[in-house]
Amino acid sequence: MISIPTRGLVLAALALLLIAASVRRPSWEDTDNDGRNTRQQILEWTCQVALGPRGGILEARCLDGYSGELIETKRVSEDIEIDHLYPWSVAAQRGAFADRKLAREAFYGDLDNLVVTSSKANAKKSDKMPGEWCPPSVLGRKSAAARIRRVVDRHGLPLLPAESAAVEAWEAGECGIPGQP
Repeated sequence: MISIPTRGLVLAALALLLIAASVRRPSWEDTDNDGRNTRQQILEWTCQVALGPRGGILEARCLDGYSGELIETKRVSEDIEIDHLYPWSVAAQRGAFADRKLAREAFYGDLDNLVVTSSKANAKKSDKMPGEWCPPSVLGRKSAAARIRRVVDRHGLPLLPAESAAVEAWEAGECGIPGQP
């Protein structure tokens, strides 16, 4: 039997998508006017980097914040990403940035919410919340649990009951998803 959503449910879903799409993500900015944007600064703070003559990062060596694995690359922009632990899209869908440009910018650049990770690990996480995904390493879980709690408190963001339960599991080093260690 196929379930057909009601017109009201479809309209509500479309409204949420339109709201999320209308909230633009700030770009990585050079907030301290030193010639390096937030992304580059995070990579410089957390990785060993080789800089080019114009200050761009030519290669990097860092630990993946989720898996704990070493990332070594000369293709920094393709292989290393800065991920929002509490996904931007989820925060927008839950109404976190309605009419609050400063709140968007503060969330986007919140260092507790930004994780250096491999493109591969970030693709697995995507925009998933705790309970839908968990960091593969115990250390990554414990770190992510502490960080996401600070982000939630700082920005007044909600965690659904299943998400809260998963964060509690992360604090104990467990995954929080049935069937996953």
